Amino acid sequence: MGGSLTIKLMKNQEIAAMFTEMGEMLEFLGENSFRVRAYLQAARVLADLEYTLNLSIDSIR
Repeated sequence: MGGSLTIKLMKNQEIAAMFTEMGEMLEFLGENSFRVRAYLQAARVLADLEYTLNLSIDSIR
């Protein structure tokens, strides 16, 4: 009945790391180079942001 709900807030660097990992995986799988570059560019932009996005794991599902 009283299960607890845990919401993990992700920092920009954590989100950027996920985008980098996705880009690298796509590149390894031989996916479209434009798609790969889009993920890697998104990671760089997120890492360089001067403010925190405050995304929760639940908001990206």
